[in-house]
Amino acid sequence: MASSDEKANSAAIQSCPNEILQLIFQNLNSVSLARCSTVCSHWRELIDPSDPSIPDRLWARQAPCLRLKSPTPYTRFRDLYASLRNHLWLHGKIWMSNRLWTGYILLSTYNLETGAIDLTNIVATRLGGNHREDLVPWSRDESISVATFDPQVSLWTSPLLSFDNTVLDPNDNEIKPSMQERSFYCSLLRASAVPPEAQVLSKKYWPPPHIPAAQRTDISCEDKPSRADAIDSAFHIRKWIMFGGMPVPGVVMSSNGIDSQIETFATISEEHYTPDKDHPYRGIWVGDYSTHGCEFILFHQETPTKLKAVKITGDLNVPCGEITFVVDDLRAVIRVADEREWPGAKVISAKGQIAQQLFRDSELVDAEMICVSFDEIALLWHFSSRICRFRRVDIEGFIYGPRE
Repeated sequence: MASSDEKANSAAIQSCPNEILQLIFQNLNSVSLARCSTVCSHWRELIDPSDPSIPDRLWARQAPCLRLKSPTPYTRFRDLYASLRNHLWLHGKIWMSNRLWTGYILLSTYNLETGAIDLTNIVATRLGGNHREDLVPWSRDESISVATFDPQVSLWTSPLLSFDNTVLDPNDNEIKPSMQERSFYCSLLRASAVPPEAQVLSKKYWPPPHIPAAQRTDISCEDKPSRADAIDSAFHIRKWIMFGGMPVPGVVMSSNGIDSQIETFATISEEHYTPDKDHPYRGIWVGDYSTHGCEFILFHQETPTKLKAVKITGDLNVPCGEITFVVDDLRAVIRVADEREWPGAKVISAKGQIAQQLFRDSELVDAEMICVSFDEIALLWHFSSRICRFRRVDIEGFIYGPRE
């Protein structure tokens, strides 16, 4: 039974001005906020307004990563949060796959129509298709070809996975969305971090060494971490195929269907692709790689003077996770361009990485980085007498929509 002092303190708190209560509620987590809404009718009205025209902004603050002004298609932000709370860690991130050689990228976005968090493939193609390549002679040296480049970057038409009120399977910590497409199934498994001192063979862990990361996970997916041990910077996706329960001749079957395939994904931290005045080239870029088509590149500007370009997607020669070119000193301008393609652009010495198929006999060769702007560069590969182009990708625009 509460003492008279406890009752007096409780009454004093409940009688605080609304402005003070709102400040307190804004700093509570979701569990505490829900408990406070049951204390008294006054607090409940502040937290969960009964008037539908008054937005429940306190619940909107529980999902700041969504950056939403409206809970659409949910009626209230509390409903939205209740549905998505287990999956908010996914949202607003770029996820890099460890698919052999090529890799691919997933973006996590909020679907305004379904109220789900979608994991969707982002793709880039040349205008007219990846196999179409338009080359023109360089005005400075007509023995060198310049590729015209106007990449079309877009999200795939349908998400790989969608999460709303889907919950973890308590037996194996696996998220199994109810919606599956035809005979193709996939699910998400949480991942755990491997301590740096235990990371003996770099190829066993993701993201790869050239991608900056505070945490890395084992790609073997042998562990099944508890929710408390699961990290928010990596996960695995399990894929398998079912054909109405019927075995496929010549294919080994598991209890779930054709033996499953596991892919590991790791996020690239926003701080490593967000430019600032000291690191203006930081970002996710798309580059033209001749017959290989378009590839996504992380421009990792480690310091104001050094740039390391790492493939997020790759090819059979230089795979994802490997360096494509480096600039050791961005201040070392070797000339100022006077050609008609990019007059006034600074030209800086660089090294590009080439290799035989399957990344054999890799070597760094001389190249030149032509700084057209902080959103576009060209790279002269001396060994192939070719200039390819790179353009910055507006990742935030794809995740949150166009800037207002």
